[in-house]
Amino acid sequence: MSAREAPGAGAAAQLTQRQPRILPVATGRQTLAELWAAFRGRRVALAGILLLFALGAVMALVVPLLIGAIVDLIIAGRGQAVWWMIVLLGSAGVVTGVLAWLSAWGMARLVEPVLAGLRERFVSQVLRLPRQLVDSVGGGDVLSRATADVTELSENATSILPRLTSLVFTLVAVGLGLGALDWRYLAAALVVAPMVAWTMRWYLRTGPVTYAAERRALAGRARHVVDTFRAERTVRAYRLEDRQVAQVRDASWVHVGWAMRTRIVQNVLMARVSSTELAGLLVVLVVATWIALTTDTTAGALTAGVLLFLRIMDPVAEMLFIADDLQSAASALGRVVGVTRLGSAGNPERAVAAGGPGERGATSALVSLRGVRFAYDDGPEVLHGIDLDLHPGEHVALVGSTGSGKSTLAAIVSGLLGADSGRRSATVPDEAIGTVTQEDHVFAATLRENLTLAAPDAGDDHLLAVIDRLGAGALLADCPEGLDTVLGRQGHTLDPAASQQLALVRLALAGPQLAVLDEATAEAGSVDARRLEQTAAAAVRGRAALVVAHRLSQAAACDCILVLEGGTVVERGSHHELVSAGGRYAQLWRVWSRGE
Repeated sequence: MSAREAPGAGAAAQLTQRQPRILPVATGRQTLAELWAAFRGRRVALAGILLLFALGAVMALVVPLLIGAIVDLIIAGRGQAVWWMIVLLGSAGVVTGVLAWLSAWGMARLVEPVLAGLRERFVSQVLRLPRQLVDSVGGGDVLSRATADVTELSENATSILPRLTSLVFTLVAVGLGLGALDWRYLAAALVVAPMVAWTMRWYLRTGPVTYAAERRALAGRARHVVDTFRAERTVRAYRLEDRQVAQVRDASWVHVGWAMRTRIVQNVLMARVSSTELAGLLVVLVVATWIALTTDTTAGALTAGVLLFLRIMDPVAEMLFIADDLQSAASALGRVVGVTRLGSAGNPERAVAAGGPGERGATSALVSLRGVRFAYDDGPEVLHGIDLDLHPGEHVALVGSTGSGKSTLAAIVSGLLGADSGRRSATVPDEAIGTVTQEDHVFAATLRENLTLAAPDAGDDHLLAVIDRLGAGALLADCPEGLDTVLGRQGHTLDPAASQQLALVRLALAGPQLAVLDEATAEAGSVDARRLEQTAAAAVRGRAALVVAHRLSQAAACDCILVLEGGTVVERGSHHELVSAGGRYAQLWRVWSRGE
């Protein structure tokens, strides 16, 4: 078991001293560029939907004008014409409603696939993030973006965009209508405009900062919670429960503080919107009175003018309210796009294969390391100038005491970590390297679905054949309904050995060119150890393997053994060579053999 995975001083120091970092957040320009690219192939449909919104906005002019005409007809005593106008008014209302529904429905249908693609790219990128980057930011930042931010987008985007688009077109259309009806109505709207601009300026200066800080605080709280559960054994071993509870409590109160600030911003926004609406109502009454006293306009025209003016005030007020939801969604979108834009940045570099020391030469190696050094964050160096070649079909074992750097070296070989210096060369892509650690992963699904994660097209016969070839019949016997057995917390619980067998069968189904077994049999008890070792040996038969050996019997079966101490290779050779040499490995072998 490595120092990073076991309760030890290194884990405790990492838990208590690590400084919080966060993943990048996209700028507004980067977010808009990402959205524009996401609409590629859908831009004609987008133009058609915008046309529907424009037609709906034009219909917003018709209803007030018809109401004004009805008022004039009533005053003139033309009752028969009034009924026809009412029918026309009702028809206009139906058409307006149909256009509103079609445009909102079309926008939702257009936006949902874009959001789905964005979520898929986000998840895909998260799964490709280098382990050291995830370790440095903590699981909390990733978790908050994958849950709270993605949920915010899913719930708000499809409702905000139709409303916002409709309001913008309505404002333009009604503004033009007011100007055509009487320039003084438009002047009244311009009188209220400074109050709207003042409110928007205040909000844009205050809202984004507040919402971004609230999101960061949420991620910070999640980081402390996730770190506590991930290091539960370390927390208990070092009696850090009170310290961790205090950190979670402090982070929670920080989030509460920023959440309260966002509510204050919302309340102030509501107060300013109400003030703007009141001012607009007073102004339009003054303007309507002025027009009535100075012109021969009809009562119907005055009514139409006032209604049109109110049609402007309603969208303005709603836009101010939408700005709050829009800012929250924009903040979430920026955090999601910040991850999707990472692309291949930060991935461990895979250099071109180069020659170097080694019995058969590095040019034939699947993975070759030269002078590799590594340190976690700003901590001490844990690997010092490591050289290693892994050739096709070769099995190499890593042996050493806890904290010697075995798991770190295995992660660099597999491409999960990038070396700080030195060189990692590979003739196979990282996707052709399979890793099994002592941390087994059993998903809440059937045994069949757990296995076919590694081979989606595999049929039942193939699954059973691989299980039989690996000698993992105990896994199948442990499942009362065979491949149909539901596993996970809500289903059947596998014992540790069966869980590791499941992971090894998945490895064999995936068929990687290079297998990395990082203490993959460490969780087995003495009764299950031999059976699990046999399964592991069968899983890597015929392919290259790097084995972080928990039991020296695994190392003895390998072609080459590297003995690590303090991050340095102190011995290298076959089992018989190292035992004959009488060095550190021979000492470990004697102690282990007596224990067996």
